[in-house]
Amino acid sequence: MPIKDLIDAEIAEAAATRTREPLTQAASRAHAAKVAQQEQAMPAGQRPPRDRVPFGTHEQALSWPAIPGFRLYWFNDMPGRIERAKLAGYEHVEKNGEPVSMIVDKSVQGTGLRAYLMKIPTEWYQEDKAANEQYEAEKIRNIQEGSNLKDLPADQQHFYVDKSRTHLVNRR
Repeated sequence: MPIKDLIDAEIAEAAATRTREPLTQAASRAHAAKVAQQEQAMPAGQRPPRDRVPFGTHEQALSWPAIPGFRLYWFNDMPGRIERAKLAGYEHVEKNGEPVSMIVDKSVQGTGLRAYLMKIPTEWYQEDKAANEQYEAEKIRNIQEGSNLKDLPADQQHFYVDKSRTHLVNRR
């Protein structure tokens, strides 16, 4: 039976029997059958290599294809966490009009902890990272010098550095 007739018959059968399988899935199965038939007709040394991921290999559970121009991050759906991310400039990554999410911890509250994939423009991410590095460098400098405590926020003014026992090194 010619390949075109095989594909047409597969699609017609799916439509006629009104299976729950969408027509696109029937077409995909017919295409896979066509490729398999073509490969079997080729001599063994001439078969094209396949892109495949062997079952049982290590895979990252939270991997997602990169989106050019954006930094991706998974946020746990803890109270206020998603809203805070939105205030920082993050947006939901969507698939089929729905935010991408995944259960990341099944032991939380019986229903599991859900994480949402969010994105931020790379430029904003780099700006935030540079600002945070500058803030941390200033904190280390203040600790090393033991000075400028009055310039720090109130919750960070209460610490003691014994210079004879403490050796902080700037790792840059």
